[in-house]
Amino acid sequence: MRGQFSQRLLRILTTEGMAGLMKRTWNRFKRKPMLVTLYVLESHLKDLVNAPPALVDLEVKQITTLDDDDIESLVKFDFYVHSKAEVLQHLAEEGRCYVAKHKGRVVSCYWTVSKEFYDYYLGRRFELADDEGYNLGAFTLAEFRGKNILPWLVAESWRKQSQNHPDWRVLGFVRVNNKASLRACQKLGFTIVGRVGFIELLFGIRFQYLLGRNALRKTTRRNFLQII
Repeated sequence: MRGQFSQRLLRILTTEGMAGLMKRTWNRFKRKPMLVTLYVLESHLKDLVNAPPALVDLEVKQITTLDDDDIESLVKFDFYVHSKAEVLQHLAEEGRCYVAKHKGRVVSCYWTVSKEFYDYYLGRRFELADDEGYNLGAFTLAEFRGKNILPWLVAESWRKQSQNHPDWRVLGFVRVNNKASLRACQKLGFTIVGRVGFIELLFGIRFQYLLGRNALRKTTRRNFLQII
């Protein structure tokens, strides 16, 4: 950790000077301690594919780099990406995106990934086992919520993938106070297998933690201090 701190200090002094360092130090001093906790959820493909059907007619499609119109729709409402370039980058980095379309309109989307991923909210990287996939994120337009669209979309997307990976386990993070997401995950057969999050102390120092023996079992760096 001492080496990490020294490198960061040198980088700030080089790029921003002493004034920049003082400003950053003052801003960090004003930050309040913070605790962030999320559930680590897990399900199996055989459970996911049994989700109840949506209450409206839907078409499920996997997005490719050639689907310009659908990518533009994602940019307009998807919380996970902010530009077309980001969509293309995620797809190039082995991210997979599935959308649910109602009468030709994208009303819900779902991102998943394998091998490894970086969680921007937590500020750390996780590794996945060969038989694991991770739910990067999902979103449904407000006027289409409550119609069982997202659980059905997730089930359909994994049904398509289960032909090649029938024994996969699917993982996801949900904030402990997000009751709506927890209910949606329970419909898909997800169970809580651990907790992940951080405790942010003074001066931008975080203690990152990952609890649960079966939660992201290939991630070996589970608990550590981090300077943000």
